[in-house]
Amino acid sequence: MKGRAMRWLLVFCGLLMTTPALGASTKGFDKLLWGMSPDDVRAAYPGQVVHDPDSKSQPDGTTGGRLTLSGKPQLFDQEIEVAAYFGKSGLAIVRLSFPSPADGNIQRVLDWHEKHWGAPIVTTTRLDSSHTMREWSWPWEGVELREVKEDGRIAYQRIDYTASLQRSYSSAEASVCSILPKTSSCAFADRFCPQQDATMAAGRREQAFPVASSTGELSCKYRDYERVDVRLVLDKPDQAAAGWIQRILRKKLGEGVASQTEDGGNILRDVVWAEQGVTVRSVEKILKKSKDGTIRGKVEYVRVKRDTK
Repeated sequence: MKGRAMRWLLVFCGLLMTTPALGASTKGFDKLLWGMSPDDVRAAYPGQVVHDPDSKSQPDGTTGGRLTLSGKPQLFDQEIEVAAYFGKSGLAIVRLSFPSPADGNIQRVLDWHEKHWGAPIVTTTRLDSSHTMREWSWPWEGVELREVKEDGRIAYQRIDYTASLQRSYSSAEASVCSILPKTSSCAFADRFCPQQDATMAAGRREQAFPVASSTGELSCKYRDYERVDVRLVLDKPDQAAAGWIQRILRKKLGEGVASQTEDGGNILRDVVWAEQGVTVRSVEKILKKSKDGTIRGKVEYVRVKRDTK
C-alpha cells in the first residue's frame, strides 16, 4: 500500500489520538488500512466483524456487501457505526454513520478537518420537497461528510473516507491545469489547443473534456492561425465537479476578483484573474435565500475562459 492515499486513514486516526487539545479520540476502527481484504479486517478485529451481504447502499466501485464493526467504535468520544466496503484492490471505503444525528456531530469533525486541511467544498442539493442534502468534502484528501435533513430536522449523518476519491480529484486537477497558462502553479499547464492547421479551417476546435464525474466541452478559437481563447463549458454539471473546478482555480491562480449578480431566479458568480487572462462564471439556480442575504443554489452551468491572444 503506497502513497498518501493508501496511508492517510491511519494517519488521521493517529493525529486524532495525539491531539488532546481537541479532546478527540478514535476507538474500534483505527487498525483499518486501505487495501485490506475482508479476512484482514476480521483478523484485526476478531469476533467484532459482521458481514452484511445485502447492503442497501452499495457504493459505486465496491462489491460483496459490507463489513460492520461492533465493540462500540467511537469518533471524538461519540459512538458511531463503522462499515467497510471493498473493491478490486481491497478496502476502498470506510463509512462512519452517527446513530443519533445531532448538530454537534458534524461540527466537531468539520472543525478538526478545517484546522488540518483548510476549508471544504460545500454543496447543497434538494432531494425532494421535504429532504435537503448538504455535503462538505476534501476530495484532495479523500473525505466527504454528508447530512440529510427532513423538513428541517437532521435525519442522517455520515462520513466517507474513500481511497479512490483523492485519485479522482488529482485527475481532475491535472485536466483543469492543462488549459491554464504557464504562469499558474500547475506542473503541466497549457497542454491543449495546438496552433491552427488545415484541419481547423473554421478557426475552431472542439472536443469532449471530462472533469470528475462530468463531461464538458473544450473549445479553442483561432484567428489568422493564432489562438485567441480557450473555453471549457459544463452544462448541468455534477455539483462536486463544479466545486472542484472553483477550488482548483483558486489554488493554482490565487483568489482572483469575485463578483455576483442576481438574474431572476439565478445568481451569476464571476471570478477574474486578470493577469492570467482567466475568468470563471457559474450560474446557480437559487434554492434558498436566508434573511442575512446568504444564498444557497444549485450550479447549472460553469464556464472557464482563458484569453490567449
